[in-house]
Amino acid sequence: MVLDAREFDSTGSNPPAEAPKTVESAKEPVAVAEEHKLESLIDLASTAQHMRERAEAICALRLLVPGKKGIDLLCSIVESETDARRLVAAQMLGHHRHWLSSKAAIDRVVRWATAEKDPEVGAALVWILRGNDEVEAFLLHGMIGMAREAALGLPLKTSTLPAMVRTLSVGRSPDIDRVLLEKLSGIGVELVPQVIDLVFEMEAFPEEEDLLPLLAPLPQAPLFEMFIAGVGTPEWNPSQSDKEAARAVAWHRVARVAERTLRNSPDAELVRYLVNRSARDDTFARRHASFLKAAAMNTDALFGPEIIEDLERLTVDASEERLLRMAEMLMNLAAKLEERSGSQAEALLQEWKEKSPDLKLKIYHLEQGL
Repeated sequence: MVLDAREFDSTGSNPPAEAPKTVESAKEPVAVAEEHKLESLIDLASTAQHMRERAEAICALRLLVPGKKGIDLLCSIVESETDARRLVAAQMLGHHRHWLSSKAAIDRVVRWATAEKDPEVGAALVWILRGNDEVEAFLLHGMIGMAREAALGLPLKTSTLPAMVRTLSVGRSPDIDRVLLEKLSGIGVELVPQVIDLVFEMEAFPEEEDLLPLLAPLPQAPLFEMFIAGVGTPEWNPSQSDKEAARAVAWHRVARVAERTLRNSPDAELVRYLVNRSARDDTFARRHASFLKAAAMNTDALFGPEIIEDLERLTVDASEERLLRMAEMLMNLAAKLEERSGSQAEALLQEWKEKSPDLKLKIYHLEQGL
């Protein structure tokens, strides 16, 4: 059995430097010899009876960087439907991708993959395309191996988000959904509104339980801004169209799921955002005090000195009312602070108490739960 496409690429070895050529006429014989060596290794990797021989041949293929004639040979093998060496040739083309620098070369691989009937060769062909937008065409492919390679190789950017969200809405397979959701967890905050718009544009709007896994990996601060702080809340309009009314209903359904997700499973970035925003904005603090308290209790995050440094910075020119509010936030987070940060928090509370006897008494009452 031939190694998997990604195992074929597992060493990351650099190709050996070519020996210097002192005679110009020696170039062609060397190229011919390398092409012959390439074909011999492909034969051995495809037909050897013992796994050790195959593995040694594949290791040698990893180190052998094919030139133009070698690439032509590999392509001709892939294009021959009856050639038993097609899988190894496709893996070789995916390992050495210097030849894939033009749109024409990428389109050629897309044509191969689109017409491919062998699941293993098909997966290797999609692996060649990894990192290119073109892999999105295979996310819903009937061969699960090809679809999985497409999910693994899909780049995360604006142009590929529609295909990603569409595939997640279909539920191609749990394995593929897991790969795509893991990718989605690395999305930038600037792309969150686009993801939400794509959810609204789904032909069959998902049930609330199906929305949970889609929202869970997204950055939480922009979700809070959109659905809880109310930025972008659709305004009621008695003359709105059916489409506008349907979008408003969908928005409120997503908002319910978002609030449940953020309240029950807040991450460190969301809590830090809430603490900073509440310390700066009195109106925001009053409106979302209960949410912040719930988030501080429910988060699994452990906070280091960065959140103490935020509060120290916000102490400058803060009123006593604001200092008291920051003290309450800090006490709500006490159980989530690292040991050293807990000592820093105590020192900061002591500093605030020294601002005035009245503030000292109020902080004392907070500490006593009064």
